[in-house]
Amino acid sequence: MSCPSCFSGGITTNHPTGIESTIHGLPTYIASPPSGTTPKALIILITDAFGWKFANNRVLADHYAQRGSYLVYVPDFMNGKAMHTDAILLMDNLTTPSPTWFSAIIHKPLWAIRVLRLAIPWKSACAPEKTHPGILSFLESIRSSPPPAPLAQNGNQTQSQDLKIGIAGFCWGGKHAFMLARNLNPKDNSDGSERKRLVD
Repeated sequence: MSCPSCFSGGITTNHPTGIESTIHGLPTYIASPPSGTTPKALIILITDAFGWKFANNRVLADHYAQRGSYLVYVPDFMNGKAMHTDAILLMDNLTTPSPTWFSAIIHKPLWAIRVLRLAIPWKSACAPEKTHPGILSFLESIRSSPPPAPLAQNGNQTQSQDLKIGIAGFCWGGKHAFMLARNLNPKDNSDGSERKRLVD
């Protein structure tokens, strides 16, 4: 669940185009399909370690919504305790070969300490046994009391309860997606993008 690749990569320069709202008590980023389009399905995106506010996750949700005609929810399943994006640069520094011996013996240990100061509290706060019950509760609430979907071309309001529900999980969220797949409703689907390290 917590490997170096979870904390590495880059930050997009694209700007999210969705909106923020509160759905069943959770702050949620909402990406909608093109105006006037009836959504094909509802996708609940369970993010990587960087959480619902991370621009990369929001832009990905926008991509699903605009190109796939899906309604996409990105809830804050980490209760405001997502990994700080400083970890991305720190991990890049750690995994890149050092240009000098000084950097290798001085800088890298300092970067490692800084990463641990970010990662340990996050891992403790966002462990599956602490966060998965909230994910289950959110999904149960979506099924029993779905918010309205965007207006279709004919002006009719589609209810989210009429939509199939898909789960997309990445890195941290991938484990949750597979945990959810154990007890899927037949009309739903689950995709965990990272199949390795499902058990700590």
